[in-house]
Amino acid sequence: MCLWWYTECKSPIMVQQQFRRQYGRNPPLNSIIMRWVTNFQQTGGVKKLPQSERTVVTQQTVDSVQVAFQRSSQKSIRRASRQLHILKSIIHKVLHKRLNLQAYKLQIIQVLEPNDHPLSFEFSHRALLISPVGFFPLGIRQGSYLRHPCS
Repeated sequence: MCLWWYTECKSPIMVQQQFRRQYGRNPPLNSIIMRWVTNFQQTGGVKKLPQSERTVVTQQTVDSVQVAFQRSSQKSIRRASRQLHILKSIIHKVLHKRLNLQAYKLQIIQVLEPNDHPLSFEFSHRALLISPVGFFPLGIRQGSYLRHPCS
């Protein structure tokens, strides 16, 4: 109906006014009306025009990203994007999906000593003793059931 009104008056504002009179509610925006008109003129319908296809990552792009990060593993994705003239999102996808590289996360691993288990048990027992009743709902294990040391 909006397209028919537009062909009569050639103005999206007039279409909006006619829409308000006809349906008694807020009309579509000017930009939406003009998109409908443009789509109708180009394709003969009011459906959205097909979007552009996804970018294809070539093997050359993958190789250039791999070489760049082999030369300098400390390089950020942003810096590599500027140097290689490739979008950050593409570099990120190449690193994670094609090259299976992840950011290095420093993890501190402490070796367990023979005395660690009794010390850990003693610490948790003391924590239960100084905590109010119900703070640790499971309490400590005694036999096959659980109880709080204060109850």
